[in-house]
Amino acid sequence: MSLQKKLERERAAGIEHGTIASWELFTRALDETPGIGPKRTVAIMATATRLAQEKVKELGRN
Repeated sequence: MSLQKKLERERAAGIEHGTIASWELFTRALDETPGIGPKRTVAIMATATRLAQEKVKELGRN
């Protein structure tokens, strides 16, 4: 495997790790924010998930 392919694979793994860590902090912030109940949390999570999926599709086209 070429060095370029290895670097691309490591970069992708780093992005994935950072995304997971950010998502965990985001969900924790929702849980710890006063006034945001379970129903609102579900709605926010659904919107965030939809937007993330749209972004992935957009990046896949480029």
